[in-house]
Amino acid sequence: MSYTIVCPICGYYDRVEKVSAIVKSQTRNRERTEWRKSTYVDKSGKEQSFSYPLSYDVIESTDLAKSLSPPQQPQEPHQGGIFDNRGSCIGCISVSWILLWIWGVFAGNEYSSDVVFQVSLLILLGVIGIIFSVSLYKKDSDTDKRRITQYEADVPLWERAMHRWDQTYYCGRDDIVFIPNGKWVSSSQMEILIYESEMS
Repeated sequence: MSYTIVCPICGYYDRVEKVSAIVKSQTRNRERTEWRKSTYVDKSGKEQSFSYPLSYDVIESTDLAKSLSPPQQPQEPHQGGIFDNRGSCIGCISVSWILLWIWGVFAGNEYSSDVVFQVSLLILLGVIGIIFSVSLYKKDSDTDKRRITQYEADVPLWERAMHRWDQTYYCGRDDIVFIPNGKWVSSSQMEILIYESEMS
């Protein structure tokens, strides 16, 4: 037995269509070509110019498809290597600074009191840089952990929202979105419907 989806307001089905079908039918990938101009200097020293085509793909959607688009997927935080952390970089620079100056000053076996004072001062500055780098490293690490925790919390919410979005219908007569046998809202408030905590 077939089941016809009808609008909860007008009670008709002739203007009712699944949201995902609307987005798919009213969204297209199109190739565009632009002409770019470039210049160069030839062998005689004269400046020459030429034009060349640059092709790229664009996504075109109707206003309705944009308003009914699916919830945006959370972006996974970038997890780079140790040198992507600012503290690690500053720490390496500080250690290199200390070693470089120690080698440069004592390479000639100059052990005067002035030299020792200068090296001690530079080592102190390097140590301060290391301390600062450790603090900065911890701060960046904590920020990365918070981003990962937020991402892990957002993914299940997005998955549930995608499931509800796939069940959602649109009535062109009343400009509403609804889940059959569930709630309905204006199409401009679809996010409220699909992120609702209680599943219908």
